[in-house]
Amino acid sequence: MPPQEHESGWIDRLRRHGDRITPSRRAVVMALTSSDRALSALEILEWARPWCPGLGIVTVYRTIERLQHLGLVQRVHGVNSCHSYIAVSDARRFMFLCERCGSADALSMPDMETMVGQAATALGFQVQALTFQVNGLCRRCQSEPAAPMAEATAVADVTVC
Repeated sequence: MPPQEHESGWIDRLRRHGDRITPSRRAVVMALTSSDRALSALEILEWARPWCPGLGIVTVYRTIERLQHLGLVQRVHGVNSCHSYIAVSDARRFMFLCERCGSADALSMPDMETMVGQAATALGFQVQALTFQVNGLCRRCQSEPAAPMAEATAVADVTVC
């Protein structure tokens, strides 16, 4: 589905659930629907700012939370243990994330969902959410040589999530 159709579907769904469509919310939706990879909240902020220069990080997080509640976005765990977010059409997807380029593919795996359902029934457990993520290298990154490792320095790198 082209990003514009994806975006308008999300906007319609938000409206149907009684949400106001503010310029800030629309900018976050545009950023998420136009990306083919998982984005951190800070990346969403950077991508969305051209559409809404006054956008703040709190609004990004609140919008992400609402989109997650509606099953439009799934939180994934990034390489540096930072949370990232990706557009999904079904919240019960199995995510395959590339650790090098950040691309993500989602698959529906009915056999796996059935197995989890059977285990939950046997344990008397009610499943509220199902998350399954595999980290590795996509086809493109497997075929490209890895970038040379930077020399170690005395100061540790700090990841800001």
